[in-house]
Amino acid sequence: LGEIILEELSESTGLRNRGMQVRTGLYVLRKTAMPAVLVELGFITNASEAALMNENPALFARGIYNGIEAYFN
Repeated sequence: LGEIILEELSESTGLRNRGMQVRTGLYVLRKTAMPAVLVELGFITNASEAALMNENPALFARGIYNGIEAYFN
């Protein structure tokens, strides 16, 4: 699921795919009773990424949605 979301997020935003890390020790992932993915959208310290997140958040939402939809289809 995480890999598909990452691919779709990169495609929808045009941002570079920096890869995925599996971190099962994170509290937010470890303490949930359902499948979970923690998505980092970009870096707010990167001016162009921060601007894109601020000006067009729908691109990020669409990428996440497309990834979930692709996973379940």
